[in-house]
Amino acid sequence: VLFGGSYLVGTNVINGGLAWINGWWNGLVIVNTNSLVSIYATTYGKTFNGLVINYGTVNWSADQLNANGGAVIDNYGLWNAQDSQNFDGSVVFNNFGTFVKSGGVGGYPGTYFTGGTVFNQAGGTLSVQTGEVTLGGTYNLTNGTLNFGINGPTDNGRLQLGGLTLGGALSATVNGSFAPAVGDQFGVIGSSALNGTFSSVNLPAGFSVAYSAGGVLLNVTGPVPVEILSPQRVGTNFIFQFATASGQSYTIQRNDDLATTNWVFYTNLVGTGSAIQVQAPVTVTPSKRFFRVREP
Repeated sequence: VLFGGSYLVGTNVINGGLAWINGWWNGLVIVNTNSLVSIYATTYGKTFNGLVINYGTVNWSADQLNANGGAVIDNYGLWNAQDSQNFDGSVVFNNFGTFVKSGGVGGYPGTYFTGGTVFNQAGGTLSVQTGEVTLGGTYNLTNGTLNFGINGPTDNGRLQLGGLTLGGALSATVNGSFAPAVGDQFGVIGSSALNGTFSSVNLPAGFSVAYSAGGVLLNVTGPVPVEILSPQRVGTNFIFQFATASGQSYTIQRNDDLATTNWVFYTNLVGTGSAIQVQAPVTVTPSKRFFRVREP
């Protein structure tokens, strides 16, 4: 369904899919589970003026959103900011589900909730996988999880805001083929006045968190476990890849029987900062062969 140039009034329930080009959403709009709303097209004419309850998925890209008359959005599903746009006006965004920034270039302000907006973590997850989310209005972030994507040495999700007393949970995810190196540092929160600590922290092995009045840093203080990528048989060979940190030594070992601890040396590699491929011939004997990667 394509919606544009009109008003939704009264009570409206969205089942299946709807593409929103422009217009006003008044009254009550419910996005049901397993339904998709796509907000796109650069028309600068999408305004909320009522209550939206999202149980499905909202993909937001290509245009700013506006709110008028004290609009409220209760997000129980997924609200996916796919690039860097503004949310402007008088709106309360209650996040019971997941608000994720999944796309858009880095740098301030990124996805920007301007003055007059309220972002309320109501037990949900605010996930900044790439680029930046700026909360320029008021906010409460103590009742949910803040999650950040780590994508490269200078590429990570970041939250920018004013004063904040920390609470709730912190987590991070290393994405793609990036392998953080010992000594890497990622600024995930920037604040004009930060207080307190997170009530719980769930970070990849090798990561630690550091607090200052100006923000939150994630530091790599130990080796990050290797992630095996795309293991598969190609012709007469078994092939797998793993992300590497530049200069880090990696030892590949093999074992033909997991009932034993008989891991033996297969090869040694030095990381390049990108993924390295390992290729091993498939033979009749032994019938099974297992590999693991250790540092060093």
